[in-house]
Amino acid sequence: MKKIVNRLIQCILTMFIVSIICFALIKAAPGDPVLTYVEPNMSEEYIANLRESLGLTKPIWEQYVIWLTKILQGNFGNSLMNGRPVLTQILERLPATVILMGSSMALGFVIAVFLGLYSGKNKNGVLDKIVSFFCFVGISIPTFWFGIMLIYLLSVYFHLLPSIGMHSEGNAGIGDLIIHLIMPCSVLTFANASQYIRYLRSSTITEMSSDYVTVQTAYGMKESGILFKHVLKMPCCR
Repeated sequence: MKKIVNRLIQCILTMFIVSIICFALIKAAPGDPVLTYVEPNMSEEYIANLRESLGLTKPIWEQYVIWLTKILQGNFGNSLMNGRPVLTQILERLPATVILMGSSMALGFVIAVFLGLYSGKNKNGVLDKIVSFFCFVGISIPTFWFGIMLIYLLSVYFHLLPSIGMHSEGNAGIGDLIIHLIMPCSVLTFANASQYIRYLRSSTITEMSSDYVTVQTAYGMKESGILFKHVLKMPCCR
């Protein structure tokens, strides 16, 4: 319980520091936000009143407090592009993000469990070297570049998969969603799995030399049981 409380305190402090940095970056950005609302026929007095109504004449610390209070209340303001509430637009796009990130993380974890455990158990084996090579590639290459290459090959050149969107026009079925999900999910799964595999492989190599593994082997426990019931628990509980 104490560990959970400490983590929560650390999380709150981290978010507080990040909020200060974000606000400072916004204030340091070039340009004047009032100019977004200014029209040629507006008087200087009206512009000054507009600046005051937006709270830009208040001290920096007070602007930060107002900004943070509204953020905590879920008020992200309105978009400068279309005037709609920012939170509403985020919630409209959230399902697509959840589907993409959730599927890629889950698939990456499943792949990493099997390849990470096997690579760690068979250190320096043929499959371990192949897996390690692809892991280094997955960690090294930027996901945006990998995505662009797949778009060029699978969409532009071979015309196998769609390059944008979640659904084809007039088709909102699950099958069509899966087809649109294949390419972006593959890119993120490759990146996620590469990191997970390296971590699980390193942990498996360390755990396989532990005394409890030797004892379980001596008792005649199967290798798969040792890997999935004992070795896998250690990196998942850290």
